[in-house]
Amino acid sequence: MPRKKRARKRSLAVRRNDELPQVLLERFRQSPLWRPEVQFIMPPVKVSAMVIEVMRPYCDMADTLTAFHNLVVLGTIAWNAAHLSGPDRTQFVEQTLSTLPIPKKIRDKEIRQMVDTMIRRKETLYPQYRYWIVDFEVYETQDEYRLSVLSIPMKDQDTFSEDRQAGEDQESSLQ
Repeated sequence: MPRKKRARKRSLAVRRNDELPQVLLERFRQSPLWRPEVQFIMPPVKVSAMVIEVMRPYCDMADTLTAFHNLVVLGTIAWNAAHLSGPDRTQFVEQTLSTLPIPKKIRDKEIRQMVDTMIRRKETLYPQYRYWIVDFEVYETQDEYRLSVLSIPMKDQDTFSEDRQAGEDQESSLQ
């Protein structure tokens, strides 16, 4: 986990650990992925810990809560993109990165390289874990930044759009 390097202003709302599951569940209930038959389970693995490990080469750059949040955005894009292949992956990465408030020149060079590195790390470190990250929350404790993730297990993962269109029941996991 990224450690805080020095005292700083809090730039994002800090929440208590016990509030996070409810915050993520409420946001998920408002999302287009929500269906009343969704069952919530605790997964056998912590997706949040795996995402942090995927982001590890860049964690030293996150010296504020906002920087950590931005890194987690890139980490979740990479994590989800790693489940796609070929043109679906390229299209997903391009579309999601284009929505970020980053100048195109920086996005095309530096940010895309970071995301590609994280995709390769996810494929190398955790190829067997097939969870789609739906939402996340970052917060800080006294000595580090933390991450909570809401994820859904992927059934047949050829493409995310096919999984959503199939309308099959999905269990959601809260980390």
